[in-house]
Amino acid sequence: MATLTSNITTMKDIARIVASKTGYKLKETTEIIDAAMDAIVDELLHTENDVRMTGLGTFVVNVREAHVGRNPRTGEPVDVPDKNVIKFKISQALKKEINK
Repeated sequence: MATLTSNITTMKDIARIVASKTGYKLKETTEIIDAAMDAIVDELLHTENDVRMTGLGTFVVNVREAHVGRNPRTGEPVDVPDKNVIKFKISQALKKEINK
């Protein structure tokens, strides 16, 4: 059986990497990254715009249509309303790099 390991890069890790590459202080870098993330979230929540990050991918808000689901305990049908979901489409350039 394969062993699962958790290799997660956090936003704090990203801030450290960016700070070391740019020479900015960690606090300044964190503020800039937080502001960028806030702008992305605001754009997704308050407009109908997709958010494209060249070389990385595009965040898209889609509507998941209403459908009839099933209660897993009773098996009875349950009406599931439509809802907005955020999807991320990886860029072709990044897809090529990952699959090298």
